[in-house]
Amino acid sequence: MKLCRGLQRPRLRLCEVRECWLIDPERMTAEFYELGEDARYHLANPGQGAYYSKVVPGFSLQLSWLFQNPLAALDALRELKLM
Repeated sequence: MKLCRGLQRPRLRLCEVRECWLIDPERMTAEFYELGEDARYHLANPGQGAYYSKVVPGFSLQLSWLFQNPLAALDALRELKLM
């Protein structure tokens, strides 16, 4: 996480990466950052228990999927219509 938080951000900005997701399974935390017009990353506020991508139209990530048991991943894939 420290590498992502510090060293990678200038590279991400240089490449104009518009969203950055930091998901830490050990701490069971998820942070979503969006590149602003000021060329800085700002913490996004996931609404209604999900993060809605500004980059991939129609894509959302249910926060409850992130730290559940492996079988819950199947439900996530079905909801995304990938299965």
